Amino acid sequence: MSKDIFSKMKVIYTAFDEFSFKKYGFKNENDPKVSFVVDTSVNQDETLYKVTVIAKVAKESEYDLQVSISGVFEFDNDISSDVRDELLKKNAVAILMPYVRSQVSILTAQPDTESVALPIFNIENMMSED
Repeated sequence: MSKDIFSKMKVIYTAFDEFSFKKYGFKNENDPKVSFVVDTSVNQDETLYKVTVIAKVAKESEYDLQVSISGVFEFDNDISSDVRDELLKKNAVAILMPYVRSQVSILTAQPDTESVALPIFNIENMMSED
């Protein structure tokens, strides 16, 4: 292969920081509305970058849940800061989101709770709204 197909960003590790589920009441068939909020942050420690995604899902008077996952990434030395920042903001979040989606489905698959399957998100659009 003549093209370099490998990313300049490498995943060192990923881990859940927190997941919680608080049940308030029984399944509410009259209010199927589920709210969903995602927050992200990036922190640098020398040559490593920690990206954290926190998802909050709630169904009024039924439950609240929160999932937090972090990934630690490093970059090749020949990468510009603009490209690095773009990869952290979008690609790192896109790498972590499937884990968030899975954990939300697991946490909501409880007795007397309707399981939530979050849609696949367009990370480009989601992060450009920031």
